[in-house]
Amino acid sequence: MKPAAAICAVVLAGLAVLLAADARAPWLPECPFHKWTGLLCPGCGGTRATLALLHGDWAASLRCNALLAPTLAWLLALCVIRRARVFNATLHAGLAVLAAFTLLRNIPLPLFDCLRP
Repeated sequence: MKPAAAICAVVLAGLAVLLAADARAPWLPECPFHKWTGLLCPGCGGTRATLALLHGDWAASLRCNALLAPTLAWLLALCVIRRARVFNATLHAGLAVLAAFTLLRNIPLPLFDCLRP
């Protein structure tokens, strides 16, 4: 089996498990970064957001992690871009958005509550 096919198989298997799971399942993993630091990483809420997307609940997905769907689109774009200059610009722009999202969601002001899971 080719590496890309193996990765796809693992991702699909993981999505199948999430599809059958309950959003409040006790076995869903905690974010180790949040557990150790108390801060939210850009992926915090991503498992619950993916679960909500799999069940067709876009609003719940956005409440859990507002950047999950755009990040998936960004990663897909990175996979199909062939020109190095465009790839680098897209990569750096996406990383800047992720960094800004991480900083803003950790500022304890009511204005940024919408960015927290």
